[in-house]
Amino acid sequence: MIPISSIRNGDGPCVVVIGGCHGDEYEGQFLARRLLDTVEVESLCGQLIVLPAANAEAVRVGQRFSPADNGNLNTVFPGKEKGTATECVAHFIETVLMSRAELVVDIHGGGRHVNYFSSAMISGAVSGDRRSRVIELTKALGLPVAFFVDEEDYSSSSLLGACDRAGVMNISAEIGGGTVDVPTLDEAHKGLMRLLHRVGVLCDAPQRLLQTLPSCVDCRSVQPFSRQRAVCSNRGFESVTVSRKIN
Repeated sequence: MIPISSIRNGDGPCVVVIGGCHGDEYEGQFLARRLLDTVEVESLCGQLIVLPAANAEAVRVGQRFSPADNGNLNTVFPGKEKGTATECVAHFIETVLMSRAELVVDIHGGGRHVNYFSSAMISGAVSGDRRSRVIELTKALGLPVAFFVDEEDYSSSSLLGACDRAGVMNISAEIGGGTVDVPTLDEAHKGLMRLLHRVGVLCDAPQRLLQTLPSCVDCRSVQPFSRQRAVCSNRGFESVTVSRKIN
């Protein structure tokens, strides 16, 4: 059993927000629950589905993988209807939730040992109008860095790969890690509210949230993380190598 909240008002788009894909990454869990505390039914013009603890068994014990089957939820898509606990969750997300969604927002963090510079990742496989739209929405989210995941670092068994199979737009975020930082969570929450407003599921949001836009967000193409990284440890940036800018 995993907690799922669905709020619907009107016939607008459906957005799925996922936290707790890994149980020791707390930022997504906090932000998902904060959305549920913030968003009123009357403010919606569509459907918001929130999973604050997608890998619930891992969340309960505060570890990356599920103790039920040692499953990593972000590597088992499309899952199995009658598989292990983690495979069943992945199958439900891909076949039931994604089938009704226009956008899936998957929020991660660095866990206990890595502190990520806040960033958004989008699939390099998207093209045409869908590519333009997901860039627009990523800019509305407003994290300091955004980049496309290239083929060499792309996995069809990830949630991002599942979204591509379903034809659903996806934004995956890495926000913080180590010690949870409240100001970082505040800015990410504002970004989520802007994103929901821009995609059209949130029709009524405080202007103070919608007007707090970043000065610049670049979408860039990043080579595989095994060779080039855009993360920082608690001791500071280890390496940041980014290839050509994508307009």
